[in-house]
Amino acid sequence: MSLFRYDSWVCRLFSLVLFAAPTCCQSISVVRKGENGVYPRFSLQDFADLTLLASKLTNPTRPLDIWLAARLSAETQAALAGYVGPASDPTPLQRALVQDLNAVLREPTLHVPQRFEGITLRSDTQDLLSTDPRDEDLVRLNRWLLEDAYPRELARSQSGVWIEGTVPSNSRCRFQASDNLNLWVDVADEVWGQFRHRCAPGGGTKRFFRLTPWTPPAPPIRLVLLGDSTVMDGCGWGPGLSAYFKPTVQVINLAWPAHSTKVFLASEQRTRMVVIRPEFVLLQFGAVDALGGLDPEHDKTTLEEYAINLETLIQIIRDFDGTPVLVTPIVRRNFDASGRVLPLFQDRCAVMKNVAVRLGTPLIDLNQLSMNLFNELGESGSAYLSWRDRVHFSPEGAQVIAGLVASALPAPLGAYLLGESFEPSGQ
Repeated sequence: MSLFRYDSWVCRLFSLVLFAAPTCCQSISVVRKGENGVYPRFSLQDFADLTLLASKLTNPTRPLDIWLAARLSAETQAALAGYVGPASDPTPLQRALVQDLNAVLREPTLHVPQRFEGITLRSDTQDLLSTDPRDEDLVRLNRWLLEDAYPRELARSQSGVWIEGTVPSNSRCRFQASDNLNLWVDVADEVWGQFRHRCAPGGGTKRFFRLTPWTPPAPPIRLVLLGDSTVMDGCGWGPGLSAYFKPTVQVINLAWPAHSTKVFLASEQRTRMVVIRPEFVLLQFGAVDALGGLDPEHDKTTLEEYAINLETLIQIIRDFDGTPVLVTPIVRRNFDASGRVLPLFQDRCAVMKNVAVRLGTPLIDLNQLSMNLFNELGESGSAYLSWRDRVHFSPEGAQVIAGLVASALPAPLGAYLLGESFEPSGQ
C-alpha cells in the first residue's frame, strides 16, 4: 500500500513523523500535554540506585563525578558521610541530593565536552543539545544529561507526548510504529473512532508512526534459532526472543554448544530443522568457526570454508521455502583500559555480510548492536547481562540481547512482533 506523509512534527523533544493512508483517518497529530509536569525537577522517587550514586559521589573518578561532588552542599556531604548503604535511612541523603541536583538543572554550562568524556548521550539529548536551549529547555537538557551520565542511579523522566487521531467509525486501521521505516510493529492491531497513544518514556526507540488499513492477523509460523551456546537455552539469548512475539509464533531453539557451521552441517540438529520446515531461521555462527570448540582442530573453519558453509545453509533453508536470516556473532563483554569493548570476530562478520549481499539474505548485525550496547552501559553497568565468563547470558541478559535481535528483524516479521519498544529497561 502506498503511504503519504500526512503530518510531521519536529520538536526539541522528539522527531516524530506520522503517516496515514487517505482511507484510514480524518486527522492524526502529535500533542504535547502538561508542559509543567512533563519534565519535573528531581524528587525523592527519582533515585533508582541510591547506593551506587552515593559511591560515585563519595569516591569520584570521572570528570563529571568530581565536578558534581565539588558542588554538593555541606548538608549533602554530611548525609553522604552518614550513609552506609541499604541499611541506612535513605531519606536525609535523598532530600539533600534533590536540592543539589535541582540547582544543577539551572546550570548554564553543565555540558562541557571534557566533563562528559566517555559518557554516551542518547540521541534525544544530542538533538536538544544542538539547539542551544534556554529556560525550561535548558532544565530539560540538564536533566537528560544527568540521566545519561547516571543511567542506573537516576530514573528517566516521563514523556508527556501523545499521538492522537480520528478514524472514521465505519473503518478499521492498524496503528504501527517503526524506528527505521522498514520494520513496522503493531502498537494497536485495531483502532477506530478517536484514539490516542502515549509515546514511550524518554522517547523509546520509535520515531515513525502510521495508520494503515486493517488486515486479518498473520497466519501462525515457526521460527528456528541456530548457533552455539551464546544462543542456546540455558545460557544464550535465544530464550528471551519469544517474549517479543505474538502467540502465533513458535520459537524453536536448535542452538547447541560448540556448534560451528561445519559441526552443524554434520549434526542431528540439521536433520531436525529440515523436518520442522520452519518459515524463518535465524543463524548465528562464527565464534566456534574462529576459535574452535570441543575439538578445535576439527570444529574450526577457514574464512573460505565459513563462506561456503553459510551459502550451503542458506540453500538448505530455501529448499524447504524457509527464509534464512544471518546474525553476526555477538561480541564478548571484554573491555580495554579505556573502558571500550574489545572488537571480536570482525573478519567473520565481514564474510557473513558479503554472503548476505551476494545471496540477498536478510542480516542482523548483532556484533555491532551488542558492542554499542555494552559501550553505552559500560563495564559495570552491563555486568548484570552476562555470566562471570563474560560470554554467556543471565536471564535478564537474554531478554535484553533478544531485544536487540527483535529490533533488527526483517520487515515480514513485523506483523508478528509485540509492542513498541525493544529498549532494555536496565537493572
